[in-house]
Amino acid sequence: MVISTPNVTTNKPFLSGTFVLQTMGEMGNNLAALAYYYAVKTLAYEEFNLNLTLHIRKQNVGKADSAAQNVKCLKSFKDLDFDECNWFQNEKGKICQDKVNNQFKGFKHLARCTDNHTILELSENLRTTSGTSVGIRSFLKVYVDMLNDPSIMELFREMNLGWTTDEPWPFLCNEGRVHASDQLINEFYSKGLPQFFAFDNETKISSGCCSQFPEKDENVFHYRSFIKDLSRNNFHCIGAEPN
Repeated sequence: MVISTPNVTTNKPFLSGTFVLQTMGEMGNNLAALAYYYAVKTLAYEEFNLNLTLHIRKQNVGKADSAAQNVKCLKSFKDLDFDECNWFQNEKGKICQDKVNNQFKGFKHLARCTDNHTILELSENLRTTSGTSVGIRSFLKVYVDMLNDPSIMELFREMNLGWTTDEPWPFLCNEGRVHASDQLINEFYSKGLPQFFAFDNETKISSGCCSQFPEKDENVFHYRSFIKDLSRNNFHCIGAEPN
């Protein structure tokens, strides 16, 4: 997925990168993780001249399947392959997990062979866990420095450790439950986050998006702040008066 960001002023050629995001739980958890990814991708594009391609490692449980179907109702994700990497009890998932493991093993091997501890430090920074813009910028700088180092890239490609033959470079990998913080959401809201999560009306109508009932072990809680969300003129609760 490519984010259109016309405010880039640099004339440097763009780098290509790969981000592997693990999704877990219901649709809300998926959206939180994807909001975090939006922050990563936007900073990468605007500040590091880096185009990221997204791949999903999807939890292999029933609720993850329904969450993925609902997320695909959003325009940004309708063509995203959520089944590329089912990460439990699945041959595809094993292949993807092997890719993740082999990349980090490969970098450790390179560090030993070259006696280059910087390579090992760089490899450890490919795991993305920070939910702050400062942390995101920090690991993106490490990643871009790696992509721009011809000696590291030559060694890496010799070991065939890329995500695919079309993406033969090191990849960023989220292996944990990363949620976008309120601060991160507020910071990137005006940078196109609502459009990133816009519904595709045609897909919604044709496929019955968001029509699945909650799983038996799920609770649905709907909260509405009437005082904050509704104006005084529309506040008609008997016996209540907004402050």
